[in-house]
Amino acid sequence: MADVGIGDDDAVYDHLELCDDCYDEMVDASNLVVDLVEAGRLDEAEDAAQALLERFPQVHDGYARLGLVHEMRGNADQAIEYYRKVIDFAREHPDAYEPMFQADYQALIDRLERSKPTLRQPLEE
Repeated sequence: MADVGIGDDDAVYDHLELCDDCYDEMVDASNLVVDLVEAGRLDEAEDAAQALLERFPQVHDGYARLGLVHEMRGNADQAIEYYRKVIDFAREHPDAYEPMFQADYQALIDRLERSKPTLRQPLEE
């Protein structure tokens, strides 16, 4: 299973001006995606992750959770695309994220890149 704990440190959310109930709603929605992934309910997890992104575009969680769903489906390219969006998001909000946050996601991307099947070149005749 993927490291679903990357970026789950509450400190990264300190820059948000979410009400307490809104913050709790966001955390619950993010955790729901992880729960659905762990239960193998990937279609529901994808829907929940998309809803998270739409409801809370001011946090990285939607991108991270969509990346997780695609990673668990074996869609490395799509997972990498979403994890790169997490890194881009963090770069756009440098005061909110420690440098290791981006490094952790880059390591995840690198691992996925290495795990992709090697493409065979057609034999020349």
